[in-house]
Amino acid sequence: MGAPPSTKNPKFWNGDIPWIRSVHLAGYYIDSSSVEHYITKEGLENSAANIVPKDNIIVATRVGIGKSAVNLIDVAINQDLTRIVLDKTKVNPFFVVWFLHSPNVIKILESFSRDTTIKGVPQNYLKNLWIPLPPITEQQKIAEILSNVDEAIQKTDEIIAKVERLKKGLMQELLTKGIGYTEFKEIEIGKIPKEWKVVNVFDLFSIETGTTPSTKKKEYWEKWDNKLVYPY
Repeated sequence: MGAPPSTKNPKFWNGDIPWIRSVHLAGYYIDSSSVEHYITKEGLENSAANIVPKDNIIVATRVGIGKSAVNLIDVAINQDLTRIVLDKTKVNPFFVVWFLHSPNVIKILESFSRDTTIKGVPQNYLKNLWIPLPPITEQQKIAEILSNVDEAIQKTDEIIAKVERLKKGLMQELLTKGIGYTEFKEIEIGKIPKEWKVVNVFDLFSIETGTTPSTKKKEYWEKWDNKLVYPY
């Protein structure tokens, strides 16, 4: 973990060292597209920031506890993050990240958190975390399967978002412009076909509110487990 370089000194910023915060741990890896800010070598030397060599793991241990990602590039991290430098002869980085992403592990990390204002997970507490360790070839297969599923979900979400945008556009088009009209008139909600009428909603339907039957009359209410069920 490390405190960031002072934002008051322009010499510390706009360099060539990627600067990562917990907000950038949105997926399971970090690459150049994840980077928004860069610091200089002078900024790194005049702060408590740490460099995490690529192909290791960054874990959020203060803000966004439990978020983690493999860094595919060398990055500097702030005080909300902790680096885990792996022995890659024994463990696959993506296997570890997917393990850290599991709900049970996130709950454990959150249970490790301390302080009342900004909670944090002390680095020593991470040593209390146990991890199942299959052979490294199996770790790689497991990580690949989970990564493929995650990518498929992302693509599906993108398709759903596009369809939602299409639906909204069609609703706007069909509900105000109709089908095949060429002449329009202006009303409060925008342009509609000249041939369409504009009427008050009360000409089409009535509006009524719900009412609650008297709770003083027990016969109005059903029994459930020998108890009368009343509204909240």
